[in-house]
Amino acid sequence: MVLQGILKERNVNSIAVIDTVSLLSVLGALYFFVSGRKTTKISSVAHCIVFTLLFLTFIHDLGNVFEYGGITRYFDTEVEGPLKVVLSVTWLLFLVIALRDIEISGHIKTRKTLNRYMNTLKNIINASRQLTSTTEPGLLYRKITLYTKEIFQLDFSTLMLLSEDRNQLIIKDTLGFSHSMINTFGLVEGQGLSTFVLKKGSADQVIDFREEDRFEVPSVVFEKGITSAIAAPMIVEDEPIGVLIGHTLKRRKFSEDELEVFQALANHAALAIKNALSLRELSRERTQLRALFDAIPDLIFRISSDGIILQYKPAQNIPLFRRPEEFIGKPLTDLLPEDVSDATMNALKNALSTQNMVVFNYRL
Repeated sequence: MVLQGILKERNVNSIAVIDTVSLLSVLGALYFFVSGRKTTKISSVAHCIVFTLLFLTFIHDLGNVFEYGGITRYFDTEVEGPLKVVLSVTWLLFLVIALRDIEISGHIKTRKTLNRYMNTLKNIINASRQLTSTTEPGLLYRKITLYTKEIFQLDFSTLMLLSEDRNQLIIKDTLGFSHSMINTFGLVEGQGLSTFVLKKGSADQVIDFREEDRFEVPSVVFEKGITSAIAAPMIVEDEPIGVLIGHTLKRRKFSEDELEVFQALANHAALAIKNALSLRELSRERTQLRALFDAIPDLIFRISSDGIILQYKPAQNIPLFRRPEEFIGKPLTDLLPEDVSDATMNALKNALSTQNMVVFNYRL
């Protein structure tokens, strides 16, 4: 009643003001109730207690504010003024609780988002560790498509590499599409999201292929009932080597954060592929050199820069003048006459300094 006294001194209709505040509070409370914002135990209990009075109070306050006396006669005769003040305060407190719930909901949403990003980051770190430890290209391709599909919850996951002439993207592995497309299905510039992001140089997406007009959509996309896609070029040292792409059957809009993470994963995959292909090429060259080395009929020694014999290859039909255990790991100066060892060391130094073959003759 103190509030009503203050308002009367200022010539203000206290009941109208109280009912207006109550009405606004009720409207706010109703909105947040319908929105389902019950993030705390207090707000949940408040919902249960006051919702039974919500519509009655709403009708009462609406009638008083707009002076519709007919619908408020019952309340004016049955409900005393102090009780109406209590109801108004109750609804105002309820609105404060609901507003507090908004803040709590925001914190919960932020925490869930951070947890999701942390889990994604952990998965990518684990995937990167697995990829860098895999050197067999076929197995590596499968791990890349598998991790991509799992991390981003895709229905299809495909890895494509540029052909030797760099005019075509060829499928090297896929999950979702037919395995018969591996090493046989290709796209040229202007076909599909893959060639689009390869030319663009960064990740991009298709929200709905039925609305896509930036490039020619491959027919297999519609045959499989695909709606959305995400793709990123695989780049190593500013040079693209292929594309990582994923598809979904349901319509999906990927966030900017997801595009950035997808690009990061594609770059990790590119580095792992580059290393695996380089190791395979190195292994092939070593095999060829070994075959060539073994075909040479002469006696060959592998010697360190300080004249230590490290390895040897025996000559065909020519016996060794000493057993291998007597010279492997030993310096030339301990094994050869002084004039021969001096000539050998001089030739060795010249070969290392000039990076050219040096020929000299000696006699034992």
